[in-house]
Amino acid sequence: MKKVLFVIWSFSYGGGAERVLAQLINGLHARGNYQIYLQEIVHVDTAWESIPNDVVVLPPVIDETATGFTKRVRRGILRRMLARDPERACARARGSKAYDLVVSFNYQLPSFFLKATDAGIAWNHGVIDDLEHAPVERERQRKAYERAKRIVAIAPRTKDSIVRLFPEFEDKLRVIYNGFDFAAIDRKAAEEVPFECGRQSFMFLGRLDENKNPLAVLEMFKAIREKNPQAQLYYLGKGELRPQLEAAIAQNGLQECVHVLGYISNPYPYIKQADCLLAYSNIEGFQTIFVEALALGVPFISSDAGASDLLSGGGRFGQIVGNPEDAAQAYERLLAQRTSAEYTQSMKQFIEQYSLEAQVDAFEALAREIWSSLYE
Repeated sequence: MKKVLFVIWSFSYGGGAERVLAQLINGLHARGNYQIYLQEIVHVDTAWESIPNDVVVLPPVIDETATGFTKRVRRGILRRMLARDPERACARARGSKAYDLVVSFNYQLPSFFLKATDAGIAWNHGVIDDLEHAPVERERQRKAYERAKRIVAIAPRTKDSIVRLFPEFEDKLRVIYNGFDFAAIDRKAAEEVPFECGRQSFMFLGRLDENKNPLAVLEMFKAIREKNPQAQLYYLGKGELRPQLEAAIAQNGLQECVHVLGYISNPYPYIKQADCLLAYSNIEGFQTIFVEALALGVPFISSDAGASDLLSGGGRFGQIVGNPEDAAQAYERLLAQRTSAEYTQSMKQFIEQYSLEAQVDAFEALAREIWSSLYE
């Protein structure tokens, strides 16, 4: 069996990257050819995606859940090491164990675990434009890409950002779309939830942080609600902007129609009830939540970030807006296209191209390509 190590910043934060990795691990495990290892850099206690019991979960570099004076001191030292010299800190944390394949499941810290001797893949979940004006971090990333045997981007826009900053590595780049277990999504969506959201329900799913921009989503909803007074908005997620968001909701007198539910481990029953997803991220990769929503028959309105244009199906299943106030017109355009009885079915057919099976096939083909180049 091939030994495969996945390195991710955190597998316990409850985000899209964790769900995508869990599904990839499950898909690979089902093929029976791999002993899989998982390395977290930071462990928290927000969530933990379901993966097979025989996946070897290595100790995290930093365990935020550890208690006791000695562990807190050690955690502080490790944080300083990662901040001051992340390459050396990651190399020390990696240790000497050898693997048949090592996959860093995003850029920066996870990619610093890659060794030049590895059959290594540097997997990227979003654009890396933030490195353009960060010369130190950019040089560290260049070295990591140099060590990698292949570089994966999850969408054309992600690939373009890598090529723009690191054109010397274009020959290593491959695009592999995220894969999804649609049968599992349907099963989870059928679970019972404490309440029903009702008609004209809009959903935001993600961290309440600057990048996900929940305050801009509130502006989108305000524009929609002017023409749809029965509309309700539900925020599913947690983050540092929650106090500001709740203050803005109160200032606008929207307490009875905007609901901040916090992090929910199984959001699918809520998504299934939604009329539409709202998102206004600044930077994205390949929006997991859009694929999951479309699989459940729910369209989206979004800023032009990540794969939103790709996943919109030419505007049929999603609408891209230039500013939050355009959301009302975008919603009307979606409604005009939803008159056909075949609309939901065509949406599901469109999204089937992002199946887990297709992703695992592409992953295995890339692994064989690397092994062939190393051992031919």
